[in-house]
Amino acid sequence: MTIPNEDAVPDSPLSAGGIGPHDTGDSIGALLTFAQACGPASLLSTLRSDPARAELQAILAQLDPVRLLSFLHKLCTADFSDKREVLELLLAPGPSGSGQTLRGTLQALHRQDLLARIFRPDRVQALRHACRLLVQEPA
Repeated sequence: MTIPNEDAVPDSPLSAGGIGPHDTGDSIGALLTFAQACGPASLLSTLRSDPARAELQAILAQLDPVRLLSFLHKLCTADFSDKREVLELLLAPGPSGSGQTLRGTLQALHRQDLLARIFRPDRVQALRHACRLLVQEPA
């Protein structure tokens, strides 16, 4: 992300009331546009504000897993140093429960990926073959 002009930072779509918890499609685009226009420092200060963070968490919690991972990927590959703090703020627990929902979604996706790797057909086949060899060996 590049910071065009720090003096010309637009109003945050979160703090200005431009994004509500039911505006998922265009809201993410508005947030990304805002983040690019104002730079990482302004995005971080906006997310430190409880109402803005809670609104964004509510929006992200409504996304399907593909869009959520796409958004998080864009955020993690952006060119700024405070990515970890932004992610921590987005996944922080709060009164609405949206942060916990996001964490739960990411944990479930990780669990699914891990199980898919563990029970990959070629691995199961190799295990069956090894068990057959073990049973056939004389004691």
